[in-house]
Amino acid sequence: MTQSNQQGTPMTPQERQEKANKWGQEQVVKIQKFCFSSGIEFKGFKQEKCVNLPPVIAIWYIQSKTKNEDYWAISGEFPTDIAPVKVAKDARDATRYFALSWQLKAARMEDSLAEGKVQLGDKETQQKAIAELIQKAEMLADIHRDEQFWVNTNLKIA
Repeated sequence: MTQSNQQGTPMTPQERQEKANKWGQEQVVKIQKFCFSSGIEFKGFKQEKCVNLPPVIAIWYIQSKTKNEDYWAISGEFPTDIAPVKVAKDARDATRYFALSWQLKAARMEDSLAEGKVQLGDKETQQKAIAELIQKAEMLADIHRDEQFWVNTNLKIA
């Protein structure tokens, strides 16, 4: 599938690269804000452990100043999330961790609904959130299992 610019003409390699770079910069800001809101003082990335495929997914190895612990993070078309680096040996393993984590979170939310406890405003909103979380977890599990994706992960954070 060929990407097109706003005028509908196919993008040049330079335009694609500029768009990917812009997306990467937006994801960096998103992750830095997420770290801040989670009480983690962002120090930097371990570039050689980060993987991204604009505009779908970015998996980050984050170095922290605050807690003396590094973290895996995910962003892109997936919920932005973070976990201690000890939960996964590499970016691929981190995708499995996040997928399982989201499935468990969705199951807990379903259990709460079954008990009559609504956590996200109303029942319908919570059911939509559960469905979305399950869908994203399944998509991420597919990425984890996709050998071809991991063979081509020489795309690093810009």
